[in-house]
Amino acid sequence: MKKSFKVFILDNVKAVRSRLQQLLNSEDLYIIEASNSSAFFDAFLQHKCNGNLIIMDIESIDEDGFE
Repeated sequence: MKKSFKVFILDNVKAVRSRLQQLLNSEDLYIIEASNSSAFFDAFLQHKCNGNLIIMDIESIDEDGFE
């Protein structure tokens, strides 16, 4: 079955990303994980800026999610 929705998860904590992926586990969701904004933007551009949902941590240790 083709995955029809792209979900980007941006969080610096691997356990949080893994848990979110478990909670969102569905046959029609394609989940892309990133640990920082640089990795997120690389993945986002790689997927032609096409996604249905972005879940991100706004209080990261190294970065401010609002920036």
